[in-house]
Amino acid sequence: MAADAIGLMDALGIGRAHIVGRSTGGMIAQIMASEHKDRVLSLTSIMSSTGNPALPQAAPDAMAMMIQPMPDPSSDRPGFLSRSSAFARRIAGTGYAFDEGAHHALVLEELDRGYDPAGQTVR
Repeated sequence: MAADAIGLMDALGIGRAHIVGRSTGGMIAQIMASEHKDRVLSLTSIMSSTGNPALPQAAPDAMAMMIQPMPDPSSDRPGFLSRSSAFARRIAGTGYAFDEGAHHALVLEELDRGYDPAGQTVR
C-alpha cells in the first residue's frame, strides 16, 4: 500500500509531500517515510503503532469498545452518535475538554459524505 501511495504521487506529478496516516494508514505512512525518504517532507502518524509486539497494548475496555459492532446510522443515528462519542471520549487525552458537540458535527459530516460499514469492519 505504501508503494501504491507513491505510485499515486507519481501519477499526480507530486514529487514530495507531507504524509498523514491514521491507524493502519499510520503504519503505511511510516513505511512510506522509511522506504521513500526522498518523497516524504514530513510524517504525521495518528492512532498508530510500529507493530512491535513489545509495545503496550490498548486498554481492554477501549479495545472492547473498538471491536463492538456499531449501530447502523441509517436506522439508529442517535445510537451511532452516542457510541461514537463514548469511544472518542474514552480515547481522548486529558489536556483538553472533550467537545461532544464538535465530535457530533464531525461524525455527521462524515456520515453525510459517505458511509460504508464494510470499510470499518474489524476482523
